[in-house]
Amino acid sequence: MYYVCLFGSAFFSAMAALFLKLEILSERPKLRNDISASLATLAALLITLSSTGDFQRKWGANRVAAFAMENLAYELLRPSAASNRDSILTEIQAINNARNAGIVGDFSEVASK
Repeated sequence: MYYVCLFGSAFFSAMAALFLKLEILSERPKLRNDISASLATLAALLITLSSTGDFQRKWGANRVAAFAMENLAYELLRPSAASNRDSILTEIQAINNARNAGIVGDFSEVASK
């Protein structure tokens, strides 16, 4: 969602400028202006959505968790993994908790009460 908003905003901004400059629509200035205004509005809404939704932080938290889980999966391939089952499960829980805190914020104080 983060990259959709980011690149979508850039795309719609560029398209708004392009429609204002297109000579093919010079005979229909009202249509050209309406299309450009609509595209600029979409661009503004997408960047606002991205900012208020804090999608960059959420994307980062998910990426870090995926990387940690991938490394843990390699650990599971070791022969000693069967004897380390409890520590592996504890690490999965820690990764999940860190991911959740990164997505929704650190509400550990509220959750522990």
